[in-house]
Amino acid sequence: MTKTKTFLVAFIFSMNFLILEAIHPFMVFTHQKSGSWLLFECIKQISGYNHQHLAFFEYPVRQLAPVVESPDEFYRHFIDFFNNKKHFGFSHFERKDFAHIQNAIDKLGFSKVIITIRDPRDIAVSSLYYHILQDKLFQWEDRPSGIEKKLKQMNRDEQLEFVITDLINRYHSLEYMRKFFQRSGVLIVRYEDLIGLEGGGSRNKQEAAIRAVANYINAPLTEEKINKIADNLFGLKNSSKKNTFRKGTTSQWKNYFTPQHKEIFKVKYGQMLIDLGYEKDNNW
Repeated sequence: MTKTKTFLVAFIFSMNFLILEAIHPFMVFTHQKSGSWLLFECIKQISGYNHQHLAFFEYPVRQLAPVVESPDEFYRHFIDFFNNKKHFGFSHFERKDFAHIQNAIDKLGFSKVIITIRDPRDIAVSSLYYHILQDKLFQWEDRPSGIEKKLKQMNRDEQLEFVITDLINRYHSLEYMRKFFQRSGVLIVRYEDLIGLEGGGSRNKQEAAIRAVANYINAPLTEEKINKIADNLFGLKNSSKKNTFRKGTTSQWKNYFTPQHKEIFKVKYGQMLIDLGYEKDNNW
């Protein structure tokens, strides 16, 4: 290898190292069925970072996260994530231990948090099909769970009502989502923006969302790179489209909600929709 080539290789390596070093440590919180994997793929294409679950109690069902047994151990585990430059900490809002995660980031003064939000009505529809298909999606697990067994005894309208009344707000998950939506300094990524044209959204909003994530973690991109990520993001053509990803389009709820579902939803989550910017009032 010539001296010029050696210099160029060393320079490129150094620049990539500096870019990685410049990225601010950050956390990602999402509600299940709100586009977690789209955001993970977006971040991976921007930074090369992968997600890793945080847990306080043993992660139910799939054992994806490490087990920690005390608050002190949790704090140490939390900090250890950021000694590994290729990972970022992640949790769903609907965890019985999420209060511990929130307390940890407050105690440590952790400032960089990215969340996804999605119309809760579409979360309900997506959650319904997720649980109906659980035994097909996760054949390697002991399925179906109690929830899936209950759903299989109901007709479709009853199933959706059960999801609305009993399921989508487990462990106050929607309240946590709203709390972080209203929290200062948090980057809000709307699912409806991130999906782009292929999911029924806008290309301009998709590119703006990708740009916002990159700037927030201090990894700014060229317009060419933003376009490349947007071209591939919704289809996840190059990597990890997950078996929990079913359809992913916007406003699916309009095809499933009966007048009764609408009224139940308005009573339980009408103000939530207004606070998150999905409705101006309850006249929908």
